[in-house]
Amino acid sequence: MRIAFIADGRAEHTRRWVRYFAASGDTVLVLSTYPCRLDIKGVAVRILPGLFRPGDALVKTSERDRSPRGVSGAARFILRTRLDQRIRPLWHQVTVLDVLPQAFAAARHLRRFRPDIAHALRIPNEGYVAALAGYHPWVLSAWGQDFIYTGASYAVHRRLLRFAVRRPDGLTADCQRDIRLSREYGLPAHTPGVFFPGNGGVDTRLYQPGLPAAQRERLVLYPRGVAPYLRVDTLLDAAGLLLEEEVDIRFLLLAPPALIPIVRRAAEARRLPDERVAVAAFQPQPALVGLLQRAAVIVSPSMSDGTPNSMLEGMACGAFPVIGDIESVREWITHGENGLLFDPQDAPGLAACIRQALDNPQMRQAAEAVNARLIGERADYAQVMPRVRAFYTSVIQARADAGI
Repeated sequence: MRIAFIADGRAEHTRRWVRYFAASGDTVLVLSTYPCRLDIKGVAVRILPGLFRPGDALVKTSERDRSPRGVSGAARFILRTRLDQRIRPLWHQVTVLDVLPQAFAAARHLRRFRPDIAHALRIPNEGYVAALAGYHPWVLSAWGQDFIYTGASYAVHRRLLRFAVRRPDGLTADCQRDIRLSREYGLPAHTPGVFFPGNGGVDTRLYQPGLPAAQRERLVLYPRGVAPYLRVDTLLDAAGLLLEEEVDIRFLLLAPPALIPIVRRAAEARRLPDERVAVAAFQPQPALVGLLQRAAVIVSPSMSDGTPNSMLEGMACGAFPVIGDIESVREWITHGENGLLFDPQDAPGLAACIRQALDNPQMRQAAEAVNARLIGERADYAQVMPRVRAFYTSVIQARADAGI
């Protein structure tokens, strides 16, 4: 099969999809909307033109490309002073100016490559590019923020989302909610929509259960970094409440290297001791697996999301999920059974959930069995990616049968 991915080539989830098909002997072309290196045998890369691109210091990359570039002094000042809350909305709208030249370039590359299928791995801006390029058949992927944050927050993206979702030959989403929302945005009833985890699923050869619940450290791990929809302030406030009562709890917050000083300042402003509330850089995969296999709790105070990949990885390793109570997460977590849900703006509520989880190893042990079953049934990379291939084949065949 000849496959073209329109994607951010810097992102690890892109590389996971690409590696699978390259390793299977398919001919793969990546049209990247950002400059990147992809040292994957048999994969051709073309960089689409663009002027309005932020630095890549905030992007999680693979083990082969772990050379995070720092952000400029001006960018650090903007982040530190919260001017980003004013600049971010403008930036989100300015970046769409790159869509048209990228679409022209993508159309040219696709005509030359003639893939059996093209796949845009997210809607903003890669889905816009694919829709404008006009190549068929193509598949569009929706992620957790596309509709409920980006579309809801920015009028220009809302219009482009509606334009893009009307045009693919198939759609994948990382939660069932986004398949429903894509229909509301205009995905035709005859266009198939299916669920696949955004990163292709969890590699259960690596992400395996670790220590029994009773032997785990009283460690609360937050692996998600910094974003407008992630309430790190709620987590830090909850940590302060718990540390007033107990001394044997530790928190570890992972963030992009460029933003570690900002998270640390937020912790220092709450007088949280470094030895109890540590902030570190995103970890290489083996180190992250080790953390998930010994941490009692993994936490995500998200206001909006799809299916967090870090939640799935934590579930696979036996870490107990304490997750913001949003619709997409409830597709996986039943409160009190295989995790605990909380209001992402409620620090006392989060503190109570963490305390309940840490003090109840029996609940955590029971949850591990439920979560292992869920991962095996719905999110095992070895099972998910063959289903992706089957979906591609069905989309190609449906278009051929229609004589288009």
